[in-house]
Amino acid sequence: MGTDKCHWSSCPAKPKEKLRFGADRVKWEKTLTFVGTILDLSGTDCAAVEHRIVQATKVFHKWKPILLCKAAPLAQRLDLTAKTVFQAALWLSECWYPTQRQQKRLDSWAARIFGQVAGVRFSTDDDVSTFWRRLYRTGHEMLRLHGGSLNSRRKRRLHSFAGHLARVQSGVVHDALRTRSLAWWRYFQQRRLTVHPHRFHVWRWESQLTAFYGESAGLFVDENTGWMECAQDREKWRSSEKAFAGASSD
Repeated sequence: MGTDKCHWSSCPAKPKEKLRFGADRVKWEKTLTFVGTILDLSGTDCAAVEHRIVQATKVFHKWKPILLCKAAPLAQRLDLTAKTVFQAALWLSECWYPTQRQQKRLDSWAARIFGQVAGVRFSTDDDVSTFWRRLYRTGHEMLRLHGGSLNSRRKRRLHSFAGHLARVQSGVVHDALRTRSLAWWRYFQQRRLTVHPHRFHVWRWESQLTAFYGESAGLFVDENTGWMECAQDREKWRSSEKAFAGASSD
């Protein structure tokens, strides 16, 4: 759940230093794993995205004899690829907020995988650039016909996950999701009651939802604001999933 990520670009890197906590000294780490995803000093999900691509590529090579077997129908092999390789790539992706470059990286990698499953092979009549263009063109076409791009799949997972969390009525999940939300900070900023310090500029996964659904500010964190209010209606929330998954992201 806790997926707030501060922008660490202004923090000096200290790879060889140790931090002092009372009488103890702790080794400085550039990255840490938090709720299954990797946080690093870049302030983005780059390390997490690359790690999942590496792990999913291993899954692809494990399943490769089956996925490339021409005796099985192509549609079934593409479906199996999505359920094995793509699921491995999107593990815990609900807490990501990837940049446009990272989203393109995901989609490009997925197109390459689908292109190989679809049977695109290097021919003696091809030069390298022609082969790669054909591989990616075929892969992207297969993605459009069989479930959409990898980034749209990620956004559908995020949408479903967020709707479930927004409908939790009490407990740690309920409080954590509403505590110091963007709507909460902006409520105070608009009324000049306090200043939102620059060092607390957070990049939260739910910002993707507020960018699409909008938000309404409120003083009390127990209230549903913006997308969380929309998520209370299950049918309406489910019907808007496709539009959210197809919307462009910053």
